Amino acid sequence: MSSDAPVSMERGRSDDLSFVRRVLVTTAWLGVLIALAAAVYRGWYWTLSFSGGAVIGALNLVFLTVLIREVVRLGQRRWGTILSVLALKMPLVYGGLALLLIWRKTNAAAVMIGFSLPLVVIVLKAAGRALVQSGLFGGRTAGKAAPREDDEGSPRSNTRACDAVLLSSKEAESR
Repeated sequence: MSSDAPVSMERGRSDDLSFVRRVLVTTAWLGVLIALAAAVYRGWYWTLSFSGGAVIGALNLVFLTVLIREVVRLGQRRWGTILSVLALKMPLVYGGLALLLIWRKTNAAAVMIGFSLPLVVIVLKAAGRALVQSGLFGGRTAGKAAPREDDEGSPRSNTRACDAVLLSSKEAESR
């Protein structure tokens, strides 16, 4: 999916949800890696606090995605779906956060770090895309025209140079 593709609000299209899916997958991988490191260096209670916060943060992202799709949907809004998503989100996300923070053995900082993990992944993905599009690392160039066919160093001119060398070597052999 290109960055300048229009976002579709039609039901059943997954183009506009692929970013959220990639964020959730990256969050899961990063969360597992951080949890493994935390289990060794911080202890199991910190790891469980972080993991609980990360799961609730990912759940929050899923609920927000569904809610935003329903609210900005073209045509008539389905208020039943919107209210049911809100009715599920409030106790699951905010109730889960409250229970994690009330439990005495949890580390509040670890819960908040885990809860904000999807946001960190979104920021890092956006920063990575901006760096790649800036052209600083040999990626796509932003705002620069592609080289013309006859420009020095373009693939076409390199092919022509190779053809000329091969042709001249064949002419030299025939003499």
